[in-house]
Amino acid sequence: MADRTRASVKKALPQVMRRAAHDLAQPVQALRMILGLPGVVAEDGRELPRKLDAALIEVEARLAQMQALARALDGAAEAEPVRALPFADVVALARRLRPDLWADPRLRLANLGCALHLPPRAAAWCLNALVDNARRARAKSRILVGARASGWMLVADDGDGMNRATLAALRRALGGGDAATLGSGLALAAALAAGWGGAWRVGAGAGGACLQVSAAPSE
Repeated sequence: MADRTRASVKKALPQVMRRAAHDLAQPVQALRMILGLPGVVAEDGRELPRKLDAALIEVEARLAQMQALARALDGAAEAEPVRALPFADVVALARRLRPDLWADPRLRLANLGCALHLPPRAAAWCLNALVDNARRARAKSRILVGARASGWMLVADDGDGMNRATLAALRRALGGGDAATLGSGLALAAALAAGWGGAWRVGAGAGGACLQVSAAPSE
């Protein structure tokens, strides 16, 4: 199982890194454009710092995603057996790996006592990727992170949702179709889940989205 996880991440890594680099270039270009615009600074001198701060935050977030990919190769996908553990343990490990994600006041946790069969570090990185994706979906007031007794962990948001075409494309990509069409966070989640044999459920509408990934299948 651990070999399969590592192979899945390695296979997806070039596509994911290209997508991450492409995404990273956009806020950098925006920053350069802002610096080159005349009259950007308001009379009180605060407009330029605000715009620069927003652009830099986006750059830092993209870099964190790329760092997560490197750490996944070095750590999460190393020889790591699947074992039964409470979902609370996955959340605790995910929080230690990326404390910045879990400081978001919109996060709500549910069913932490559910036991899931997962490789702990790979599951924690997968969960972090899903939480990061939900935060980028511009959730209005809530991001629900939880587990189901049937063996699924889920991340749901109340953002703008997706249209049918986008939803269908996402389902195909997460189901093993084309990882290159995914953003860097979801591509990492898909690669890690594929390693432990996880399946996906994706639901979305006008009122948000819900992504669920299953635990390892029973031997």
